[in-house]
Amino acid sequence: MKAYQIRTYYPTHTQSVFTAVDDNHNIIFQCCILELPWKDNERKISCIPEGIYPVVERRTDKFKRHYHIRNVPDRSFILQHPGNFTSQIEGCQLPGERFQHLNKDVIPDIIQTRSTLDRMLRALGKEYTLYITSFSQPAFPHQVSPSKFWAGQVVSLHASK
Repeated sequence: MKAYQIRTYYPTHTQSVFTAVDDNHNIIFQCCILELPWKDNERKISCIPEGIYPVVERRTDKFKRHYHIRNVPDRSFILQHPGNFTSQIEGCQLPGERFQHLNKDVIPDIIQTRSTLDRMLRALGKEYTLYITSFSQPAFPHQVSPSKFWAGQVVSLHASK
């Protein structure tokens, strides 16, 4: 199982569209993802680098069933778990139905995260491979390293359909 996360970077947060496909390239699941902004992969204040990651199901008392993104350079316990605000994450990802402003700050929030994560777990199963990239450079002065994987692969992904 493969999932593609396409990011848009902002100074205060990162928003993504997440699409999972089966072996025949049929879309089996889609959602939005809210993350922290890119801050050079610093622990607890940055989203993780673009790249390819194995993801496995995990269970804890705090988050119940959720996913663990493995093999993140210089990071550990990066999770996909429920929550609504960037203040509830320390480098993890919040999958949800859509972005919406819930509180009084300027950062978009995300809604329906528990139900979205439950649907995600049913659709993707116990493990999948996550491909994270962005198609555009950020519209702010932070330096974000483009994904080396995607540089030559975007055309071939579209051509295989």
